[in-house]
Amino acid sequence: MKLALTAKDVVHLHNAFHQKIILASHNKRLCKQLNHVKALIHYCRLFHFSGGKRAETIQREHAAILAELKERRSHDAVKAMADHLSHDLLHLKQVLSKTAQD
Repeated sequence: MKLALTAKDVVHLHNAFHQKIILASHNKRLCKQLNHVKALIHYCRLFHFSGGKRAETIQREHAAILAELKERRSHDAVKAMADHLSHDLLHLKQVLSKTAQD
């Protein structure tokens, strides 16, 4: 049975997922840099979850990334991450375009 999540829940889980990936990298420089832009990232994610079934898509993409990481298939994990980021960028452009038109 699927639980109904609020947008706030999804944003929290999204942030936690990304933080775990960053920490797992053991890259202190990356961690430091991303902590500096955390507020901006959070702001963008609020837009990111608006419209359609975006939250479900993100959860599916995160599951695919995690599966590749667990199996240590780095090439496939990189591809899954790049696809996820491309979808994020496309969706954000659509949301911002719609917002500008309103």
